[in-house]
This record gives sequence, C-alpha cells and structure tokens, in this order.
Amino acid sequence: MLLDTSGLLCLHFSTEPLHTQACVEYQKATVRLTKSYNLEVFSSGIQNVFYGDFGRHLSQLRAKVRRNAA
Repeated sequence: MLLDTSGLLCLHFSTEPLHTQACVEYQKATVRLTKSYNLEVFSSGIQNVFYGDFGRHLSQLRAKVRRNAA
C-alpha cells in the first residue's frame, strides 16, 4: 500500500468521509509505504491542529494534493 497525504488524513481523522474504508484497507495491507514529502505535509497539518487553524490548512493540503496529482 502506498499512502499519499490524503490517505494519511483519511486514516488518522475519523471526520474524513473515507476514514472507515481507509482503516480497513490499511489493516489488510501487508506492506505500507509513503514518501517523506507526504509525511512533511501531513505533519505540518497536524501542527496547525494545535493552533486552531486546521480547517483552512486541510483545505490547502487537499488543493496541493490535487495539483500534484494532475
């Protein structure tokens, strides 16, 4: 399994629409990989949770993921 930033968000936040599916697939995977960039973007989002600005930052993360996927 290759986890991208949106996959990490879905896995760790129960408010994400695909959280349940992400958890199921993660448990089924025998190999789990991600890239350092994904961890960096994800961790910057986590830091903003503590500053109370997560909603805006999450939108920015999603936009970055969409741009990078295109």
